[in-house]
Amino acid sequence: MSINTYYTILGITECATFEEIQKAYRQKALLYHPDKNKSDNAHDIFIKIQKAYEVLSDPERRSKYDNDLNSYSTTVQRNYPIGSV
Repeated sequence: MSINTYYTILGITECATFEEIQKAYRQKALLYHPDKNKSDNAHDIFIKIQKAYEVLSDPERRSKYDNDLNSYSTTVQRNYPIGSV
């Protein structure tokens, strides 16, 4: 099961630095900006990219997001241990 996190949206790891987050955001934003990309879902993807950057570039919000993500991950592992399905 693959979880679409803000990290996967930007194509970075959870230990990415601010500079790596910023670089990934700029690359993805240019690629999916509705003025540059005319595909039907470009606008929706661009909104997700903006939201991911908004959270991950703010140290306080990123910390809260990471805590929530880790809590979710722990709950899933507890309820569905690897090899139980």
